[in-house]
Amino acid sequence: MRPQTSSSSAVSSSVPRLSGRRSSQSLLRCAVFLPFLLFLSTTTFIRNLPFHLSPPSLPAQYARFPSSSAALQYTTLRSSPSHSALTRLAFCEDALLFRPSSHPPSPPALALISCDPSRREWNTVMGPLSNPYAGEGGLWVLEPGRGEVRRVEVQWEELQEGRVEFHPLGIEVERTEEGEDKLFVVNHRANQSTIEIFTLSRSSAESNPLAFTATHLTTLSHASFTGAPNSLAAYSDNSFFLSHDHRFNRRFSSLVARLANAVETIFALPLSGVDFVRLDVPRDGGEAKVEVERVLSGIAFANGLALSPTKDTLVVASTTRRQLLFYRIHSSPPSATPKLDLIRTVSLPFLVDNLSLLPSSSSSLAKEGFTILAAGHPSYLALLSAAHRLSFNLRLPSSLASLLDLLGLVKWAEWKVGWDWREQDGGSWGVAVPHPAPSSPQKREREEWETVFKSHGRPKEGGFGGSTTAVIGGGGGGGRWMVVTGLYAEGVRVVRGAEGRE
Repeated sequence: MRPQTSSSSAVSSSVPRLSGRRSSQSLLRCAVFLPFLLFLSTTTFIRNLPFHLSPPSLPAQYARFPSSSAALQYTTLRSSPSHSALTRLAFCEDALLFRPSSHPPSPPALALISCDPSRREWNTVMGPLSNPYAGEGGLWVLEPGRGEVRRVEVQWEELQEGRVEFHPLGIEVERTEEGEDKLFVVNHRANQSTIEIFTLSRSSAESNPLAFTATHLTTLSHASFTGAPNSLAAYSDNSFFLSHDHRFNRRFSSLVARLANAVETIFALPLSGVDFVRLDVPRDGGEAKVEVERVLSGIAFANGLALSPTKDTLVVASTTRRQLLFYRIHSSPPSATPKLDLIRTVSLPFLVDNLSLLPSSSSSLAKEGFTILAAGHPSYLALLSAAHRLSFNLRLPSSLASLLDLLGLVKWAEWKVGWDWREQDGGSWGVAVPHPAPSSPQKREREEWETVFKSHGRPKEGGFGGSTTAVIGGGGGGGRWMVVTGLYAEGVRVVRGAEGRE
Protein backbone atom coordinates (compact mmCIF):
# COMPACT_ATOMS: atom_id res chain seq x y z
CA MET A 1 0.00 0.00 0.00
CA ARG A 2 1.31 3.47 -0.86
CA PRO A 3 1.00 5.76 2.17
CA GLN A 4 -0.75 9.06 1.86
CA THR A 5 1.02 12.31 2.55
CA SER A 6 1.58 12.72 6.25
CA SER A 7 0.03 15.52 8.20
CA SER A 8 1.11 16.97 11.51
CA SER A 9 -0.30 19.31 14.08
CA ALA A 10 0.32 20.54 17.59
CA VAL A 11 -1.55 18.60 20.21
CA SER A 12 -3.31 19.94 23.25
CA SER A 13 -5.93 18.64 25.61
CA SER A 14 -8.65 20.80 24.09
CA VAL A 15 -10.87 18.99 21.60
CA PRO A 16 -12.44 21.00 18.76
CA ARG A 17 -15.92 20.37 17.52
CA LEU A 18 -16.36 19.09 14.00
CA SER A 19 -17.11 21.86 11.56
CA GLY A 20 -20.34 21.77 9.62
CA ARG A 21 -18.38 22.24 6.40
CA ARG A 22 -16.32 19.11 6.97
CA SER A 23 -19.45 17.15 7.80
CA SER A 24 -21.15 18.36 4.60
CA GLN A 25 -18.14 17.48 2.46
CA SER A 26 -18.00 14.00 3.95
CA LEU A 27 -21.69 13.43 3.29
CA LEU A 28 -21.30 14.68 -0.30
CA ARG A 29 -18.54 12.15 -0.93
CA CYS A 30 -20.78 9.56 0.67
CA ALA A 31 -23.62 10.37 -1.77
CA VAL A 32 -21.28 10.07 -4.76
CA PHE A 33 -19.39 6.88 -3.92
CA LEU A 34 -21.80 4.89 -1.77
CA PRO A 35 -23.99 3.51 -4.62
CA PHE A 36 -20.90 2.26 -6.45
CA LEU A 37 -19.49 0.65 -3.32
CA LEU A 38 -22.84 -0.92 -2.53
CA PHE A 39 -22.85 -2.57 -5.95
CA LEU A 40 -19.34 -3.95 -5.43
CA SER A 41 -20.23 -5.30 -1.97
CA THR A 42 -23.47 -7.05 -2.92
CA THR A 43 -21.71 -10.41 -3.29
CA THR A 44 -20.13 -10.01 0.15
CA PHE A 45 -23.52 -9.20 1.65
CA ILE A 46 -25.10 -12.28 0.07
CA ARG A 47 -22.19 -14.45 1.18
CA ASN A 48 -22.64 -13.20 4.76
CA LEU A 49 -26.39 -13.88 4.88
CA PRO A 50 -26.08 -17.50 6.11
CA PHE A 51 -23.80 -16.31 8.90
CA HIS A 52 -26.32 -13.70 10.06
CA LEU A 53 -29.44 -15.83 9.59
CA SER A 54 -28.13 -19.13 10.98
CA PRO A 55 -26.20 -18.47 14.19
CA PRO A 56 -24.23 -21.46 15.49
CA SER A 57 -25.42 -23.58 18.38
CA LEU A 58 -22.98 -22.90 21.21
CA PRO A 59 -22.49 -24.50 24.65
CA ALA A 60 -22.79 -22.61 27.90
CA GLN A 61 -19.01 -22.76 28.25
CA TYR A 62 -16.21 -24.46 26.37
CA ALA A 63 -12.59 -23.58 27.13
CA ARG A 64 -9.18 -25.12 26.60
CA PHE A 65 -5.64 -23.91 26.31
CA PRO A 66 -4.03 -24.28 22.87
CA SER A 67 -2.80 -27.83 22.17
CA SER A 68 -4.02 -29.01 25.57
CA SER A 69 -6.81 -31.27 26.78
CA ALA A 70 -6.49 -30.49 30.49
CA ALA A 71 -9.62 -30.00 32.57
CA LEU A 72 -10.29 -26.33 33.26
CA GLN A 73 -12.33 -24.36 35.75
CA TYR A 74 -13.96 -21.04 35.00
CA THR A 75 -15.46 -18.25 37.03
CA THR A 76 -16.77 -14.74 36.46
CA LEU A 77 -14.67 -12.22 38.36
CA ARG A 78 -16.56 -9.11 39.51
CA SER A 79 -15.68 -5.94 41.39
CA SER A 80 -16.49 -5.54 45.07
CA PRO A 81 -19.95 -4.30 46.13
CA SER A 82 -18.33 -1.05 47.28
CA HIS A 83 -18.20 0.12 43.66
CA SER A 84 -21.23 1.98 42.37
CA ALA A 85 -23.14 0.97 39.27
CA LEU A 86 -21.14 3.52 37.26
CA THR A 87 -17.70 2.41 38.51
CA ARG A 88 -18.14 -1.37 38.54
CA LEU A 89 -16.17 -3.93 36.52
CA ALA A 90 -18.51 -4.31 33.56
CA PHE A 91 -18.83 -3.87 29.79
CA CYS A 92 -15.11 -4.38 29.15
CA GLU A 93 -13.41 -4.02 25.78
CA ASP A 94 -9.67 -4.42 25.54
CA ALA A 95 -7.19 -6.42 27.62
CA LEU A 96 -3.47 -7.02 27.58
CA LEU A 97 -0.78 -8.86 29.49
CA PHE A 98 1.13 -6.52 31.75
CA ARG A 99 4.28 -7.17 33.75
CA PRO A 100 5.03 -4.05 35.84
CA SER A 101 8.45 -2.46 35.58
CA SER A 102 8.51 -1.63 39.30
CA HIS A 103 9.41 -3.95 42.19
CA PRO A 104 9.42 -6.86 42.86
CA PRO A 105 12.15 -7.77 40.35
CA SER A 106 10.10 -10.61 38.85
CA PRO A 107 6.46 -9.58 39.32
CA PRO A 108 3.69 -11.92 38.18
CA ALA A 109 2.04 -11.18 34.86
CA LEU A 110 -1.17 -9.21 35.29
CA ALA A 111 -4.05 -8.36 33.00
CA LEU A 112 -4.86 -4.71 32.30
CA ILE A 113 -8.43 -4.10 31.10
CA SER A 114 -10.45 -1.16 29.78
CA CYS A 115 -14.14 -1.04 30.75
CA ASP A 116 -17.07 1.35 30.42
CA PRO A 117 -20.24 0.59 32.45
CA SER A 118 -22.09 3.37 30.57
CA ARG A 119 -21.53 1.73 27.17
CA ARG A 120 -25.26 1.27 26.60
CA GLU A 121 -25.56 5.06 26.68
CA TRP A 122 -22.46 5.88 24.62
CA ASN A 123 -21.00 3.54 22.00
CA THR A 124 -19.49 5.29 18.99
CA VAL A 125 -19.00 1.98 17.14
CA MET A 126 -22.44 0.36 17.40
CA GLY A 127 -24.55 2.97 19.14
CA PRO A 128 -26.49 4.23 20.90
CA LEU A 129 -25.11 7.75 21.24
CA SER A 130 -27.64 9.03 23.73
CA ASN A 131 -25.52 10.42 26.58
CA PRO A 132 -21.70 10.64 26.75
CA TYR A 133 -21.99 12.10 30.26
CA ALA A 134 -23.95 9.19 31.76
CA GLY A 135 -20.87 7.68 33.36
CA GLU A 136 -17.13 7.30 33.30
CA GLY A 137 -15.08 4.40 32.01
CA GLY A 138 -12.14 2.96 33.89
CA LEU A 139 -9.07 0.75 33.85
CA TRP A 140 -8.65 -2.39 35.93
CA VAL A 141 -5.72 -4.60 36.95
CA LEU A 142 -6.34 -8.32 37.47
CA GLU A 143 -4.18 -11.05 38.95
CA PRO A 144 -6.17 -13.99 37.57
CA GLY A 145 -4.06 -16.64 39.30
CA ARG A 146 -5.31 -15.35 42.66
CA GLY A 147 -8.71 -14.17 41.44
CA GLU A 148 -8.12 -10.57 42.53
CA VAL A 149 -9.03 -7.35 40.75
CA ARG A 150 -8.63 -3.65 41.49
CA ARG A 151 -9.56 -0.44 39.69
CA VAL A 152 -6.65 1.75 38.54
CA GLU A 153 -6.58 5.22 40.08
CA VAL A 154 -6.59 7.75 37.23
CA GLN A 155 -4.89 11.03 38.09
CA TRP A 156 -6.12 13.51 35.51
CA GLU A 157 -7.04 16.99 36.68
CA GLU A 158 -9.43 17.76 33.84
CA LEU A 159 -11.26 14.47 34.41
CA GLN A 160 -11.62 15.08 38.14
CA GLU A 161 -12.98 18.56 37.42
CA GLY A 162 -15.53 17.21 34.94
CA ARG A 163 -14.06 19.05 31.94
CA VAL A 164 -13.44 15.91 29.84
CA GLU A 165 -15.06 12.52 29.35
CA PHE A 166 -13.30 9.18 29.66
CA HIS A 167 -14.65 6.32 27.54
CA PRO A 168 -11.65 4.01 27.00
CA LEU A 169 -11.54 1.53 24.15
CA GLY A 170 -8.19 0.24 22.84
CA ILE A 171 -5.22 0.23 25.24
CA GLU A 172 -1.50 -0.46 24.90
CA VAL A 173 1.51 -0.34 27.24
CA GLU A 174 5.05 0.27 26.02
CA ARG A 175 8.16 0.44 28.19
CA THR A 176 10.35 3.49 27.62
CA GLU A 177 14.15 3.58 27.54
CA GLU A 178 14.00 5.01 31.07
CA GLY A 179 12.11 1.93 32.28
CA GLU A 180 8.73 3.64 32.70
CA ASP A 181 5.48 2.07 31.52
CA LYS A 182 3.75 4.39 29.06
CA LEU A 183 0.03 3.72 28.63
CA PHE A 184 -1.84 4.69 25.44
CA VAL A 185 -5.66 4.79 25.58
CA VAL A 186 -8.18 5.43 22.79
CA ASN A 187 -10.75 7.75 24.37
CA HIS A 188 -14.15 8.26 22.71
CA ARG A 189 -15.11 11.69 24.02
CA ALA A 190 -18.40 13.38 23.29
CA ASN A 191 -17.17 15.48 20.35
CA GLN A 192 -14.08 13.68 19.11
CA SER A 193 -11.93 10.67 19.82
CA THR A 194 -8.47 11.29 21.24
CA ILE A 195 -5.44 9.30 22.35
CA GLU A 196 -4.65 9.78 26.04
CA ILE A 197 -1.12 9.08 27.28
CA PHE A 198 -0.43 8.11 30.90
CA THR A 199 2.41 6.75 32.96
CA LEU A 200 1.37 3.58 34.73
CA SER A 201 3.04 2.78 38.04
CA ARG A 202 2.42 1.09 41.35
CA SER A 203 0.83 3.31 43.99
CA SER A 204 3.55 4.12 46.51
CA ALA A 205 1.03 4.92 49.24
CA GLU A 206 -0.39 1.36 49.33
CA SER A 207 1.07 -2.08 49.94
CA ASN A 208 -1.53 -3.83 47.79
CA PRO A 209 0.36 -5.24 44.75
CA LEU A 210 -2.64 -4.43 42.53
CA ALA A 211 -2.74 -0.74 43.51
CA PHE A 212 -1.75 1.14 40.36
CA THR A 213 -1.95 4.78 39.35
CA ALA A 214 -2.30 6.11 35.80
CA THR A 215 -0.96 9.67 35.71
CA HIS A 216 -2.11 11.66 32.70
CA LEU A 217 0.69 13.15 30.59
CA THR A 218 -0.95 14.56 27.49
CA THR A 219 -3.82 14.28 25.00
CA LEU A 220 -3.23 13.59 21.33
CA SER A 221 -5.81 15.11 19.01
CA HIS A 222 -5.62 15.18 15.24
CA ALA A 223 -7.93 15.75 12.27
CA SER A 224 -7.76 12.04 11.44
CA PHE A 225 -9.09 11.14 14.89
CA THR A 226 -12.48 12.60 13.97
CA GLY A 227 -13.15 9.21 12.40
CA ALA A 228 -13.38 6.08 14.48
CA PRO A 229 -10.05 5.11 16.08
CA ASN A 230 -10.32 1.73 17.72
CA SER A 231 -7.20 -0.29 18.51
CA LEU A 232 -3.52 0.47 19.17
CA ALA A 233 -0.30 -1.47 18.61
CA ALA A 234 2.83 0.24 19.92
CA TYR A 235 5.78 0.25 17.51
CA SER A 236 7.98 2.16 19.96
CA ASP A 237 7.43 4.39 22.99
CA ASN A 238 6.74 7.31 20.62
CA SER A 239 4.98 5.64 17.68
CA PHE A 240 2.11 3.23 17.15
CA PHE A 241 -0.29 1.75 14.61
CA LEU A 242 -3.92 2.89 15.00
CA SER A 243 -6.94 1.21 13.40
CA HIS A 244 -10.08 3.10 12.31
CA ASP A 245 -13.13 0.84 12.24
CA HIS A 246 -15.31 3.02 9.97
CA ARG A 247 -15.02 5.69 7.33
CA PHE A 248 -18.39 7.21 8.24
CA ASN A 249 -18.77 8.17 11.88
CA ARG A 250 -21.95 7.69 13.90
CA ARG A 251 -21.20 10.96 15.72
CA PHE A 252 -22.57 12.98 12.81
CA SER A 253 -26.07 13.98 13.82
CA SER A 254 -27.68 13.74 10.38
CA LEU A 255 -29.75 10.72 9.42
CA VAL A 256 -27.81 10.33 6.15
CA ALA A 257 -24.47 10.03 7.97
CA ARG A 258 -25.79 7.43 10.39
CA LEU A 259 -27.35 5.52 7.51
CA ALA A 260 -23.99 5.57 5.73
CA ASN A 261 -22.36 4.12 8.84
CA ALA A 262 -24.95 1.33 9.02
CA VAL A 263 -24.59 0.52 5.33
CA GLU A 264 -20.80 0.43 5.66
CA THR A 265 -21.20 -2.16 8.42
CA ILE A 266 -23.96 -4.33 6.94
CA PHE A 267 -22.43 -4.50 3.45
CA ALA A 268 -18.87 -4.93 4.79
CA LEU A 269 -17.62 -2.03 2.69
CA PRO A 270 -13.79 -1.85 2.63
CA LEU A 271 -13.57 1.80 3.65
CA SER A 272 -11.52 1.72 6.85
CA GLY A 273 -7.79 1.40 7.42
CA VAL A 274 -4.78 1.70 9.67
CA ASP A 275 -2.65 4.78 10.42
CA PHE A 276 0.92 5.08 11.64
CA VAL A 277 1.19 7.72 14.35
CA ARG A 278 4.48 9.28 15.40
CA LEU A 279 4.66 11.72 18.29
CA ASP A 280 7.11 14.01 20.03
CA VAL A 281 6.28 14.65 23.68
CA PRO A 282 8.60 17.24 25.29
CA ARG A 283 9.91 16.20 28.68
CA ASP A 284 9.15 19.68 30.04
CA GLY A 285 5.44 19.01 29.73
CA GLY A 286 4.90 21.32 26.75
CA GLU A 287 2.65 20.64 23.78
CA ALA A 288 3.23 17.38 21.95
CA LYS A 289 3.41 17.13 18.18
CA VAL A 290 1.91 14.29 16.21
CA GLU A 291 2.32 13.08 12.63
CA VAL A 292 -0.16 10.69 11.06
CA GLU A 293 0.14 8.68 7.85
CA ARG A 294 -2.30 6.17 6.38
CA VAL A 295 -0.38 2.93 5.83
CA LEU A 296 -3.26 0.53 5.09
CA SER A 297 -6.51 1.22 3.24
CA GLY A 298 -9.33 -0.82 1.77
CA ILE A 299 -10.14 -2.84 4.91
CA ALA A 300 -13.69 -3.65 6.00
CA PHE A 301 -14.13 -2.64 9.67
CA ALA A 302 -10.46 -2.57 10.71
CA ASN A 303 -10.56 -3.48 14.38
CA GLY A 304 -8.03 -5.25 16.61
CA LEU A 305 -4.28 -4.97 16.02
CA ALA A 306 -1.34 -7.08 17.16
CA LEU A 307 2.39 -6.85 16.48
CA SER A 308 4.63 -9.91 16.39
CA PRO A 309 7.28 -10.13 19.16
CA THR A 310 9.96 -9.03 16.67
CA LYS A 311 7.68 -6.25 15.36
CA ASP A 312 8.11 -7.35 11.76
CA THR A 313 4.49 -8.48 11.27
CA LEU A 314 1.25 -6.57 11.90
CA VAL A 315 -2.01 -8.50 12.23
CA VAL A 316 -5.29 -6.66 11.57
CA ALA A 317 -8.79 -7.90 12.37
CA SER A 318 -11.34 -7.23 9.63
CA THR A 319 -14.55 -7.59 11.63
CA THR A 320 -17.30 -7.66 9.01
CA ARG A 321 -15.26 -9.80 6.60
CA ARG A 322 -14.45 -12.19 9.49
CA GLN A 323 -10.77 -12.26 8.62
CA LEU A 324 -7.29 -11.85 10.03
CA LEU A 325 -4.93 -9.96 7.73
CA PHE A 326 -1.19 -10.51 8.19
CA TYR A 327 1.15 -7.79 6.90
CA ARG A 328 4.93 -7.87 6.62
CA ILE A 329 6.52 -4.69 8.00
CA HIS A 330 9.55 -3.63 6.00
CA SER A 331 12.27 -2.19 8.18
CA SER A 332 12.91 1.51 7.80
CA PRO A 333 14.91 4.25 9.52
CA PRO A 334 13.39 5.48 12.80
CA SER A 335 12.29 8.70 11.11
CA ALA A 336 10.50 6.92 8.23
CA THR A 337 7.02 5.42 8.06
CA PRO A 338 7.02 1.59 7.78
CA LYS A 339 5.87 -0.01 4.53
CA LEU A 340 3.49 -2.98 4.76
CA ASP A 341 2.64 -5.84 2.38
CA LEU A 342 -0.18 -8.36 2.79
CA ILE A 343 1.26 -11.87 3.18
CA ARG A 344 -1.61 -13.95 4.56
CA THR A 345 -5.38 -13.97 5.10
CA VAL A 346 -7.18 -16.26 7.53
CA SER A 347 -10.98 -16.59 7.55
CA LEU A 348 -12.74 -17.22 10.86
CA PRO A 349 -16.31 -18.26 11.78
CA PHE A 350 -17.14 -15.10 13.74
CA LEU A 351 -16.91 -11.30 13.66
CA VAL A 352 -13.32 -10.76 14.80
CA ASP A 353 -12.85 -8.10 17.46
CA ASN A 354 -9.57 -7.72 19.38
CA LEU A 355 -6.28 -9.60 19.14
CA SER A 356 -3.53 -10.55 21.57
CA LEU A 357 -0.28 -12.50 21.45
CA LEU A 358 0.04 -15.89 23.08
CA PRO A 359 3.24 -15.79 25.17
CA SER A 360 5.90 -17.84 23.40
CA SER A 361 6.58 -19.91 26.52
CA SER A 362 2.93 -21.02 26.51
CA SER A 363 2.68 -21.88 22.84
CA SER A 364 3.25 -25.34 21.41
CA LEU A 365 1.26 -24.70 18.25
CA ALA A 366 4.29 -23.44 16.36
CA LYS A 367 7.97 -24.03 17.08
CA GLU A 368 8.82 -20.79 15.32
CA GLY A 369 6.89 -17.60 14.79
CA PHE A 370 4.04 -16.56 17.07
CA THR A 371 0.40 -17.29 17.87
CA ILE A 372 -2.49 -14.83 17.76
CA LEU A 373 -5.50 -15.08 20.06
CA ALA A 374 -8.55 -13.67 18.30
CA ALA A 375 -11.86 -13.09 20.10
CA GLY A 376 -15.16 -12.05 18.58
CA HIS A 377 -18.87 -12.42 18.08
CA PRO A 378 -20.55 -15.46 16.48
CA SER A 379 -23.84 -13.59 15.99
CA TYR A 380 -24.22 -9.95 14.98
CA LEU A 381 -27.95 -9.95 15.77
CA ALA A 382 -27.33 -11.27 19.29
CA LEU A 383 -24.74 -8.55 19.90
CA LEU A 384 -27.08 -5.92 18.47
CA SER A 385 -29.79 -7.12 20.84
CA ALA A 386 -27.47 -6.69 23.84
CA ALA A 387 -26.21 -3.28 22.70
CA HIS A 388 -29.61 -1.69 22.07
CA ARG A 389 -31.75 -3.57 24.62
CA LEU A 390 -33.70 -5.32 21.87
CA SER A 391 -35.84 -8.44 22.15
CA PHE A 392 -37.18 -10.06 19.01
CA ASN A 393 -38.20 -13.34 17.41
CA LEU A 394 -37.91 -13.89 13.68
CA ARG A 395 -39.52 -16.68 11.67
CA LEU A 396 -40.71 -17.21 8.11
CA PRO A 397 -44.33 -16.49 7.11
CA SER A 398 -46.40 -19.66 7.26
CA SER A 399 -47.06 -19.67 3.50
CA LEU A 400 -43.34 -19.49 2.68
CA ALA A 401 -42.52 -22.09 5.32
CA SER A 402 -45.11 -24.47 3.80
CA LEU A 403 -43.64 -23.98 0.33
CA LEU A 404 -40.11 -24.72 1.52
CA ASP A 405 -41.40 -27.79 3.34
CA LEU A 406 -42.99 -29.07 0.11
CA LEU A 407 -39.67 -28.52 -1.68
CA GLY A 408 -37.90 -30.63 0.92
CA LEU A 409 -36.06 -27.69 2.48
CA VAL A 410 -37.13 -28.64 5.98
CA LYS A 411 -34.23 -26.85 7.67
CA TRP A 412 -35.19 -23.50 6.20
CA ALA A 413 -38.92 -24.14 6.60
CA GLU A 414 -38.36 -24.39 10.36
CA TRP A 415 -36.01 -21.40 10.47
CA LYS A 416 -36.39 -19.05 13.42
CA VAL A 417 -34.07 -16.94 15.54
CA GLY A 418 -34.72 -14.87 18.61
CA TRP A 419 -32.94 -13.01 21.38
CA ASP A 420 -33.88 -11.28 24.59
CA TRP A 421 -31.32 -8.73 25.80
CA ARG A 422 -32.32 -9.42 29.41
CA GLU A 423 -31.21 -13.04 29.07
CA GLN A 424 -28.09 -12.89 26.87
CA ASP A 425 -25.06 -10.65 26.30
CA GLY A 426 -24.18 -11.85 22.79
CA GLY A 427 -22.29 -15.04 21.98
CA SER A 428 -18.56 -15.59 22.50
CA TRP A 429 -15.89 -17.31 20.42
CA GLY A 430 -12.12 -17.24 20.55
CA VAL A 431 -9.41 -19.03 18.59
CA ALA A 432 -5.63 -19.42 18.50
CA VAL A 433 -4.02 -18.84 15.10
CA PRO A 434 -0.34 -19.79 14.68
CA HIS A 435 1.89 -17.92 12.25
CA PRO A 436 3.42 -18.99 9.92
CA ALA A 437 0.60 -21.21 8.73
CA PRO A 438 0.88 -25.02 8.98
CA SER A 439 3.12 -26.20 6.16
CA SER A 440 1.38 -29.52 5.52
CA PRO A 441 -0.44 -29.50 2.13
CA GLN A 442 -3.23 -31.54 3.72
CA LYS A 443 -4.01 -28.71 6.13
CA ARG A 444 -7.12 -26.86 5.10
CA GLU A 445 -7.84 -23.27 6.10
CA ARG A 446 -10.28 -24.23 8.82
CA GLU A 447 -7.43 -26.16 10.45
CA GLU A 448 -5.25 -23.04 10.63
CA TRP A 449 -6.96 -22.12 13.88
CA GLU A 450 -7.97 -23.84 17.11
CA THR A 451 -10.91 -22.90 19.32
CA VAL A 452 -9.89 -21.90 22.85
CA PHE A 453 -13.31 -20.84 24.14
CA LYS A 454 -16.93 -20.39 23.11
CA SER A 455 -20.21 -19.66 24.88
CA HIS A 456 -23.85 -18.94 24.05
CA GLY A 457 -23.68 -15.88 26.32
CA ARG A 458 -26.61 -16.55 28.65
CA PRO A 459 -25.36 -15.74 32.19
CA LYS A 460 -28.16 -17.56 34.04
CA GLU A 461 -27.07 -20.78 32.31
CA GLY A 462 -23.37 -20.27 33.06
CA GLY A 463 -22.54 -18.52 29.81
CA PHE A 464 -20.39 -15.46 29.20
CA GLY A 465 -21.21 -13.27 26.22
CA GLY A 466 -19.95 -10.56 23.91
CA SER A 467 -16.30 -11.64 23.90
CA THR A 468 -14.03 -8.85 22.71
CA THR A 469 -10.55 -9.89 23.88
CA ALA A 470 -8.80 -12.97 25.25
CA VAL A 471 -5.39 -13.05 26.90
CA ILE A 472 -3.48 -16.06 28.21
CA GLY A 473 -0.79 -15.73 30.85
CA GLY A 474 0.64 -17.35 33.93
CA GLY A 475 2.65 -20.54 33.82
CA GLY A 476 5.19 -21.90 36.25
CA GLY A 477 3.96 -23.06 39.64
CA GLY A 478 0.76 -21.05 39.46
CA GLY A 479 -0.44 -22.58 36.22
CA ARG A 480 -1.80 -20.86 33.17
CA TRP A 481 -4.91 -18.72 33.05
CA MET A 482 -7.08 -17.08 30.42
CA VAL A 483 -9.08 -13.87 30.78
CA VAL A 484 -11.98 -13.07 28.44
CA THR A 485 -13.69 -9.67 28.36
CA GLY A 486 -17.31 -9.14 27.32
CA LEU A 487 -18.63 -5.98 25.69
CA TYR A 488 -21.95 -6.11 27.59
CA ALA A 489 -21.07 -8.63 30.30
CA GLU A 490 -20.87 -8.09 34.04
CA GLY A 491 -17.33 -8.83 35.19
CA VAL A 492 -14.76 -10.83 33.21
CA ARG A 493 -14.45 -14.56 32.61
CA VAL A 494 -11.36 -16.23 34.14
CA VAL A 495 -10.34 -19.76 33.10
CA ARG A 496 -7.75 -21.76 35.05
CA GLY A 497 -6.50 -25.33 35.44
CA ALA A 498 -8.63 -27.53 37.67
CA GLU A 499 -5.93 -27.69 40.36
CA GLY A 500 -4.38 -24.26 39.75
CA ARG A 501 -2.17 -25.76 37.04
CA GLU A 502 -2.72 -27.46 33.74
